[in-house]
Amino acid sequence: MTAPGTVSVVIPTYNRADVLGKAIDSVLAQTYEDIEVVVVDDASTDGTERLLDEYETVQYYCFEENQGANAARNKGIELAEGEFVAFLDADDYWKPDKLERQLEAFDDAPENCGLVHTAIEIQDFDGATIDKVSTAAPDNPKRRLLLGDYVGTFSSIVVKTEVFETVGDLKRDLPSWQDWEFYLRVADHYGFKAVHEHLTVKRSGKDDQISKNLDTLLETTYPFFESLIEAQASEYGAVFRRRALARLRMEVGDAALVNRNSAIARRYFANAILEYPFEPKLIMYLLVSILGIDAYDRLLDTKRSFRA
Repeated sequence: MTAPGTVSVVIPTYNRADVLGKAIDSVLAQTYEDIEVVVVDDASTDGTERLLDEYETVQYYCFEENQGANAARNKGIELAEGEFVAFLDADDYWKPDKLERQLEAFDDAPENCGLVHTAIEIQDFDGATIDKVSTAAPDNPKRRLLLGDYVGTFSSIVVKTEVFETVGDLKRDLPSWQDWEFYLRVADHYGFKAVHEHLTVKRSGKDDQISKNLDTLLETTYPFFESLIEAQASEYGAVFRRRALARLRMEVGDAALVNRNSAIARRYFANAILEYPFEPKLIMYLLVSILGIDAYDRLLDTKRSFRA
């Protein structure tokens, strides 16, 4: 592999001093060594700055007031000096060869490849594996992204720095699914490439995800994506547009189930079926929402047992 350049690793954090060290250590342990690490603290009050005193090679920036995760990521992009930018949420960590494998992928990819992502392993905070999420490599990333975010968490991606000059900063006023919105913009200009190993570990269990706030999802995020998909999916025909809208409503219904709200889930699953009745999963999810939250929990357990 030719030496493609420095990777600037941006770690946004807010009151995560208890787990941030593991994230930083996983970056410093990477087999790809040409990296810089930028931690952007979104005005933490839990001693995060004291923790960073232990890491002399890590650049640390702290906001005076809390501004949100994408504001922190944008500040990290501004401070980054590398040819590539990678994000790592403070809750998450990487397997040792993640960056090496992604830079190899860039080296083998066409010139217009702007983003490389990996498959994702989901763990609880005790280190037990909850799920393993495979990733796709579609010929047309934009078309596939209109059917849902197949890339996943920001922690899985490496992006050419030039991408931000082309598509702009991360969107600050979107309370959830910020990664999906960014990937859609990138796909308008660049190709994507997938590394199929599960090299990104997303940790789940703390009640800290904005996407779990169902009210903001329904009031802000869903209308935004509905308008976006209405406008952009039509390029691929009326049937595809209806399928994309149905998939969006299925995502909202699933989020409602995660929030233990089967009534809202039923409404969105039913509307999805009315929009596009040919999506196989929709009937199953509608039935689960009718049967209640216990049925949803059993469905999750069944899915995990098959993936174990």
